[in-house]
Amino acid sequence: MAVKRILWHSADGFSLIEVTIALVVIALGVAGMVSIVSQSFRTKRLAHDITQATLLAQERLEYLSLLPGQWGEETALQPFRDEEGRPIAPRFRWRAEAEQEEDGKRIIRVWVYWPWPHVRHQLRFTTYAQAF
Repeated sequence: MAVKRILWHSADGFSLIEVTIALVVIALGVAGMVSIVSQSFRTKRLAHDITQATLLAQERLEYLSLLPGQWGEETALQPFRDEEGRPIAPRFRWRAEAEQEEDGKRIIRVWVYWPWPHVRHQLRFTTYAQAF
C-alpha cells in the first residue's frame, strides 16, 4: 500500500504517468482543433468560389440574353473578360450554349468552371430569353 501511495499521491509533484496522460489528452485536443480550423478554411474558400462563380454566371446570362439575333451556337471554354479584354476572374472559365424554341424564346445555358485541389468544379445556370 505504501508503494501505491508514493506513485499516485507524491508530495513532490506529478508522476510520469500522469504527465504523459495529460500530454496525450492535450495533443489530441490540439490536433482536433487544427483539423476543424483547416476544414473551416477550405469550406470558406469553396463558399467564396461558389458565390463568385454564381455572380459571374449571372452577369454572363444577362449579357447573352440581350444579344440580338439567332445566337445558337456553343461557345468554347474561355476566361471572363471585361470590355477592354482584360481577365476579371483568372481562375474561372465559362462556356455557353443557346437554342431557339418554337415559341420564339431562347434557352441559354452557362457553365462556369474553376479548379480546386484534386477536382474541377462547375456550376450550370439556365435562363429563358425572348428572341429579338
